[in-house]
Amino acid sequence: MIQYSQDRGQSNLLGAILLVAIAIIFFSIYVTQIVPIFTSSAEYSTYKGVDTDMKSINDSISEVASSGIQQTETISFNTDYPFFQFPKHQSQSLYTDSATTTIEYNSTTVNVQSNILNYEPEYSVNDQSSPIHIENGMVVRTTSEIVTPDQGVIDDTTISVTGVSGSFNTADSTNISIRIQQTEPMFSTTVTDDPELTLHTKLSEETWRDQLAEQKTENGGHITNIDYQEYSDSPNQLEIELEENTYTIKTTKVNISR
Repeated sequence: MIQYSQDRGQSNLLGAILLVAIAIIFFSIYVTQIVPIFTSSAEYSTYKGVDTDMKSINDSISEVASSGIQQTETISFNTDYPFFQFPKHQSQSLYTDSATTTIEYNSTTVNVQSNILNYEPEYSVNDQSSPIHIENGMVVRTTSEIVTPDQGVIDDTTISVTGVSGSFNTADSTNISIRIQQTEPMFSTTVTDDPELTLHTKLSEETWRDQLAEQKTENGGHITNIDYQEYSDSPNQLEIELEENTYTIKTTKVNISR
């Protein structure tokens, strides 16, 4: 009887150890293989949402510039991470680069602050998400993929510049509200000259040349020359020269703030 009780006790102990070992194995598989899959999916979903939010912000900048009616947009950084995913709530970065657009015509120089709004993804697993930024009426991934149509800095004989002021430098893991308001109403003038346009940009030279190819003089447009300067510590600079003609120049300014 005594030997039987000892054997039974040892069997129970071995069974308990085996169950713990199986639980540890399954937990390890869950953490090392299953969690990263769900994490990547959750982070990609957040990234796609931010991509949509950036498009909405860009659209609102254009609408506020035209109507003068203030709008508020929300950009959501909140990620629904799976259980046992650490660290949770990765902070996403939203910041601005100082930028200026300059128009020169008839011995007149017009400088318009045209800051670039940047989103920098910071995820635990999904490292394939590209930075997104808004510049010159466009939403751009990395430095070459334009995800919204060019709203037209130059459209035939019309030069349109929407200035963007305001500064962001924040890291967050939830939601950020962005207020967009007009600070200067639309100004329009008609000039006869060969104007020059200089703007700061994060778009690559190749992408700009592709964007403006149809507007070169040899293709029936009015652009005579494109010059691109790269800088290591600030946005690059694009210079556009136009042939002599009659142009309509439109400028307006908005401000973005929290």
